[in-house]
Amino acid sequence: MRKFGWGLAVALIVCTPPAMAGAQTITYRFGPGEAPFRIPPGDHTIFVEAVGGTGGFSSSVRNGGCSFEVYGGRPAIVSGTIPVEPGSTVYIDVGERGRACNGAGHSFGGGGSPARTVDYASGGGGGASDVRTTPSAAGLSPDTRLIVAGGGGGAGIFSQGGDASEYGGEGAYGGGEPGTLISGGLAAEGCGEIFGGNGTLGEGGDGAAEPDYDKPSGAGGGGLYGGGAGGTGCYGNAGGGGGGSSLVPAGGTIRTASQFNTESGYVQITFNEPAIKAPTAVTGEASGLTAHGATLNATVNPNGTALETCRLEYGTTESYGSSVDCSPWPGGATNPKSVAGTISGLQPGMTYHFRVRAQSEGGASNGSDVTFATTAAESAPTMVKPSDQTSTTGFPITPVVIAGSRLATLTAANLPPGLALSEISESEWRITGSPTTPKAASTVTLEAHNSEGSIRSVAFQWTIVQASAPAVSKMTPKNGPATGGTTVTITGTAFASVQSVKFGATAAGSYTVNSPTSITAVSPAGIAGHVYVVVTTAGGATSETAKSKFTYKKVKTAKGAATRRA
Repeated sequence: MRKFGWGLAVALIVCTPPAMAGAQTITYRFGPGEAPFRIPPGDHTIFVEAVGGTGGFSSSVRNGGCSFEVYGGRPAIVSGTIPVEPGSTVYIDVGERGRACNGAGHSFGGGGSPARTVDYASGGGGGASDVRTTPSAAGLSPDTRLIVAGGGGGAGIFSQGGDASEYGGEGAYGGGEPGTLISGGLAAEGCGEIFGGNGTLGEGGDGAAEPDYDKPSGAGGGGLYGGGAGGTGCYGNAGGGGGGSSLVPAGGTIRTASQFNTESGYVQITFNEPAIKAPTAVTGEASGLTAHGATLNATVNPNGTALETCRLEYGTTESYGSSVDCSPWPGGATNPKSVAGTISGLQPGMTYHFRVRAQSEGGASNGSDVTFATTAAESAPTMVKPSDQTSTTGFPITPVVIAGSRLATLTAANLPPGLALSEISESEWRITGSPTTPKAASTVTLEAHNSEGSIRSVAFQWTIVQASAPAVSKMTPKNGPATGGTTVTITGTAFASVQSVKFGATAAGSYTVNSPTSITAVSPAGIAGHVYVVVTTAGGATSETAKSKFTYKKVKTAKGAATRRA
């Protein structure tokens, strides 16, 4: 029986990666599912060598046996330096060799299943090996591929599968066309109407058989785009599957394996593994000390590796026992970062120990032990009770002084409308303003708190009376020229908190409140005749009486003066 091929492979040629300081190499073999690889911090490139899966060989399966007939296509070997983002993750799939004889089907990256008749079985296409930027769960797209090594095409009877290369290779004896960089190859047209499966993105195709010819065809190899399927038997042969195409990174190389190999492909990644330093932790000093709390300070340098823990530990001994997380979180910075933690629930007048502890992949670091002491318990606040108050609506009150000590905060309940409480110091607060609404005697409660929450309260009565309405009892003089400008002394009562003085409907040119019983006002210009002077205060307005009547006199002109027409 005639065989095709170049002999059994003993090894695949492996390219030597460029020299890299502190370089390490990881080799990935075929296995279920994809493998993630995290780019080490500081690495901007990785060197990758990828080898696809060999195409499955065809075989004789008479009487339940499995004897070799023809080799499948050889896989591609692609290598090159690939730019990457430090700390990112890439995903690796390794191409399985194409199945033969009674092999099962394939998963992603796997080789295709063979086709079988009574006497013969074709080879499944070899899977592609690749490195890409997204997991398969995110969808399959050539755009995510960084490097692809195509798989060989499966063998037909008696036709060798096509070799993988950048553009794939055509299968023998009417075999499928090679895959290209933009599409899979076409299946061959055999004498029958059944074709092997095309390879696809990453996966080898399945073989197929035409019962009338008893010559199963090979399947396409997987690749960036898969190779074409082989045709069914003609003239005693069935076509081999086309080899899969590959993706070569810029500046990289590609070649076809020089010998046949019965193993699946592999992906080899060479990278720099920088030395990972433990974080540097330096304990600072405690600040903001009170009887029950403090702020713990420190500096932490993650030295470029993300921290797993960062906490400030504290307690009454160097065993600590309590902790608070660092804030703000230092992350993976490369320089010292200030951190702090505010704690409470401490005992007054007690000595405490604290330190900072930080840990990353590079190890753990503890700062030195530092002690601090809380302050003694603060005395309760003191406060002098104000005397009872009586005020009049609309009139500013004499400020009510609340004197005491340790008055960190002070609140006033039931304070009359129009009045406000304000802080002068921790030992003095004041109530000021003008009451707006009459109110019967009511209780105003003052409550003081010190910084530790101790309370002191006092209460006093406050009565707000309605202001009396003003009244005019006399005006001097009671008349003046219509041109205005007459200074008038208004005598009366309740002239406090004066809001306006008017001569009729016109506001006085100016006015001065001399006392609660006297106002001096300047008359505005008016019209000859009588008007009433009205004084308005918070208590109301004066009535229009004979005592508040003012007379504007007509202004006489010089005899014989000419009158100019407008």
